[in-house]
Amino acid sequence: MKISPFMSGAAVAVTLLALTLILDTQERQRQAELQQAAVVQELRLLTARVESLLDKYLYLGSGIAAYVATHPDVSARDFSALMQRLAEGDALLLGMVLLREGQPSHVYAAPPRLTPTAAGAVLRLVRPVTLPDSGGTRLWGMMEIDLDRNELLARAGLPRPGTAVEIAVRNENGRLLAGTAAVFAAAQAQGAITFPDGRWELAGRITAAAVDWPWLLMLGTVIAVLAGLLTWWLRQEQMATHRLALHDCLTGLPNRRLLQDRVQQSCAAAARSRRQLVLMYLDLDNFKPVNDTYGHHAGDAVLCAVAQRLKHCVRRSDTVARVSGDEFVLVLEDLAEAREAEAVADKVLAMFARPIMVGEHAFVLGCSIGLVAMEAGCDVDEALVRADNAMYQAKRDGKNSYRWYVNEPEPLKLEVATETAV
Repeated sequence: MKISPFMSGAAVAVTLLALTLILDTQERQRQAELQQAAVVQELRLLTARVESLLDKYLYLGSGIAAYVATHPDVSARDFSALMQRLAEGDALLLGMVLLREGQPSHVYAAPPRLTPTAAGAVLRLVRPVTLPDSGGTRLWGMMEIDLDRNELLARAGLPRPGTAVEIAVRNENGRLLAGTAAVFAAAQAQGAITFPDGRWELAGRITAAAVDWPWLLMLGTVIAVLAGLLTWWLRQEQMATHRLALHDCLTGLPNRRLLQDRVQQSCAAAARSRRQLVLMYLDLDNFKPVNDTYGHHAGDAVLCAVAQRLKHCVRRSDTVARVSGDEFVLVLEDLAEAREAEAVADKVLAMFARPIMVGEHAFVLGCSIGLVAMEAGCDVDEALVRADNAMYQAKRDGKNSYRWYVNEPEPLKLEVATETAV
């Protein structure tokens, strides 16, 4: 099946475009994975910083609680003074309370600030205080440490204006502590920070670029279109070259080279179907005066008109070819018997009886026809020579008629089949 230049170009363009889409999808996936990895890394760093700060104050509080538990003589006043010295200049530590049997025994509260900590912005850490005992540990009491949540997030690196990764934090109740809800809605990665008595949820995403140019898709589309157009043009040129090699440039009919191929194929088909194949060699009578008197332009117009009329004299399965200046060959296929070709020859002669109009001039031409029935194993060139000899016999016998080639042992012997007066 022959593929048209348009379909060839479209196939190349679609293939390249599909490849571009695949590559673009893979590139987008790769970029998304890189972005996700960057977000995960930032969330891990934030988690590590927060946990490091929490561990610092939990360790500090555990040490002080153990000291108080092992030194009963430490008064509440001494405890407050000690905590005040430790918390001096530390905006994160808001207070610490030691409880025995559910009741506060030692309390420290940081002094008020110029900007008081907002209600609900306190992170309270509760831990039991245990002391070593024979064979294990015993519970001494509880410890509560109050930290400034906003200061904790600030020391951990939030908020992060102008950075590539946007991070949001909310508590277990869904209340936002940092960032916006939009970050959770379009999160590329999520995490969590677990406290002794609570949990924070983290979410992060890459800040959207101002302009996202799908450069790979655009470049691939341009290349696909250009490749499709180039393929279409090359395919057209290839088909044009192939057609020029196998067809007559004036009439568009098959030339001698394509005729030989068609006859070989028809011979093989006739041998399989046991049908007859006849070659009709046709030469125009009195064509030379048309060129000499009216010029080659008129002669070319006459030849084109003859080609169209001959095509209407045969079936679509038959072949009409131009083999030289005013010589044509008709290949009549699938005949029950060779004599059926005579009806086509009569039709051709009747067609030539009608004038051929070229501008204001009317030309009445005749033709001489040679017929030969193809035999099994007959060479194409030999068959054309036989049909040509029969055609010249028709010319010698008065033109505007047809003759059959008779294959006999004697030298060329022709049988007159019929004749039509000029």
